[in-house]
Amino acid sequence: MNFAVPDEVRWIFLGDAAEATELVDAAARKKGFKSRSNASGFVVEIPWSLRKRRPAATIVGATRPSGPRTEIVWRCDPNTSRSYEHLLGLEAELPDGRIDYHGMAEVSAAAGLAFEGRRTFRAVAAHLQDDERAIAVARGKLGENPCLMLLTDRRLLLFGDHPEATPLVDAPLDSIAAMRLGKKSDGETLRIGIPPGAIVISNLGHGEGHGIASTFRLRAQELARTLPLIPSEPLPNETAP
Repeated sequence: MNFAVPDEVRWIFLGDAAEATELVDAAARKKGFKSRSNASGFVVEIPWSLRKRRPAATIVGATRPSGPRTEIVWRCDPNTSRSYEHLLGLEAELPDGRIDYHGMAEVSAAAGLAFEGRRTFRAVAAHLQDDERAIAVARGKLGENPCLMLLTDRRLLLFGDHPEATPLVDAPLDSIAAMRLGKKSDGETLRIGIPPGAIVISNLGHGEGHGIASTFRLRAQELARTLPLIPSEPLPNETAP
């Protein structure tokens, strides 16, 4: 792998602890795993398999109810990379709409983007703050390399081939001077003014660049309306008292 997989994975389950227990246990059975659950969490045992060349492993998850949601924090055994893959497989067996991906699933559907499984959703969600929401997403190229663009309600993030890795770009919205949309035969382009210089994202799908740019403008307007009513410095054409 070309990235450091996490030794801890955090799920925000949309439902109470009893629902989480029922669905996680069912997902484990579908994968051929053994799940032992109690009031404090889960112990999922992955049996050894010669056919699948799979060593035995154990994944432990601690639960913490939070209103209508349940937080599950999974800790992997020392065989971290395998355990991370086991967790992704377990997560894939859960019904749609039961894990909060910070709006990533919804904006992907709106943009017409399809991802294989939930790996990308899980990886992106791990980079976001608890109250941070995805508001637009696109796929293109940074230079010659594929990238995933994610606009949240507070940042622009660019991911490379492995969204589990540190983002290539992590820019607060107020640091972006401008976004300029262009169109070429191979797709849309976005020129983004970010210090110390501009970056260009090319090969964006039809409407994807426009979606990022228009959503950025709307969010920038929203943020501008929330500025303090009493500015610390005089406004343009205004004289300080």
